[in-house]
Amino acid sequence: MKDKLPLCIMLVLTLAFFCESGLTKKMVPNKGAWLDLRSNGILFGTTAVVSRELGRSQPSVTYYIRRKDGEGKPEKLVPKKGLFSYSLKPGIYEIYDWSMSGSKGHESQDRYEFEVKAGFLTYIGRIVTDVSLVEDEKGKKVLRNQPFVTDNVSYDATLFTEVYPVLTKLDVIMAVRNNFVWR
Repeated sequence: MKDKLPLCIMLVLTLAFFCESGLTKKMVPNKGAWLDLRSNGILFGTTAVVSRELGRSQPSVTYYIRRKDGEGKPEKLVPKKGLFSYSLKPGIYEIYDWSMSGSKGHESQDRYEFEVKAGFLTYIGRIVTDVSLVEDEKGKKVLRNQPFVTDNVSYDATLFTEVYPVLTKLDVIMAVRNNFVWR
């Protein structure tokens, strides 16, 4: 039985690596050559949180993305170190909601739409969440957040090529809507 344990672990890890769920497949650095770019495109950009009057606490932000036609299930966009990249089926997508540090989501009136095409990189910009501590009508301190998008392609593209050098030969679709603000 001891001889079969490493084989079983390797099989489980292999299956976990190749299984997909929902719309997206999270990309792993230096593994871009394994992607099927004939039927998928790659979405990328960066995120940042600007917090004022919060001291050292830095809230985490989660954005929600879905296909506009309703196909598949919505996915969470939870960036770790700013850069995000996802392999997506071609189609029109939208970022429609966000939440901070596990709080209730905020469904926006506005949708940040972009198109993903097979075999292309789609750059949607830097999504910045401006967070501040304000008093509500009852005098209680609450977090106020306002996400917006800026074009930061020179920095973001450099970061992307450092993490995914094998994908640098793909053409880029500039889908960024500079100065877009969710309400």
